[in-house]
Amino acid sequence: MLASKAVLPILGAVLGVAVGAAYATGFRAFEWEAILNATEFWAAILGATVGGAISFALQIRSFDEARRTRENEEQQKRKALGTSLLFKVIRIYTGLTHIKDHFDECHASKHQFGINVEPFQYVRPILNLPTGEKFSADELALLVSLKDDEVTNTVISLDDIYEAVLGALIALNRFIEVFRTGLAAQFEDELVEIKVPHDELKFVRPKMIDVNSIAMQSQKLVLKYQPRAERAFDALSKLLKNKLDIGIEFSKVVKN
Repeated sequence: MLASKAVLPILGAVLGVAVGAAYATGFRAFEWEAILNATEFWAAILGATVGGAISFALQIRSFDEARRTRENEEQQKRKALGTSLLFKVIRIYTGLTHIKDHFDECHASKHQFGINVEPFQYVRPILNLPTGEKFSADELALLVSLKDDEVTNTVISLDDIYEAVLGALIALNRFIEVFRTGLAAQFEDELVEIKVPHDELKFVRPKMIDVNSIAMQSQKLVLKYQPRAERAFDALSKLLKNKLDIGIEFSKVVKN
């Protein structure tokens, strides 16, 4: 396309000189020898050649600049998507880590007293639960385009898992609140001493079992997926650094 645009001025010049010569000779048979010996012919050819070459060079430069601009914009867009995805994975990892620490502290209070207690007594509600995260279609498309199946499989459903964990914890908070506010409870440090008449225990026991069940299921989810979130953060950080030159300094969560 560019070459044809550069040749067109030359062909135009040749045609113009030829028509001019035909007109000068009364449109008799072309005398090509006279045309080729004409100074105007070569001047037109030279001018058209130089003009075409300059036009060709300018067009090449313009197209190169446009291509570099598009590539730079595309690279910046990919970096923005990669950074957004990484921050979401970081928030999922830190959220699950803090939740795990909460369960660890609750269990530590249980063992500290050295008595046989149940989760409904020592598991406390989690205040200020974090909000969920959702990977966008563009972020997942970028992840797939980086062509690392192991990282993709580790990251791709982590947002849905995090939503499920948070949903279980919301239910746990609600069950604990309803259970404790519905009973006369005396708090001793981290424990709850339930005062229930024996004849009413059969009505309360199912609620205790509900709280125990949700608490244990929530803890299992956190223990299962918190290490995966950590692996996802480590692997995605390395992949984005290698592929897109995205480097973010982040200190992992360390429990004091």
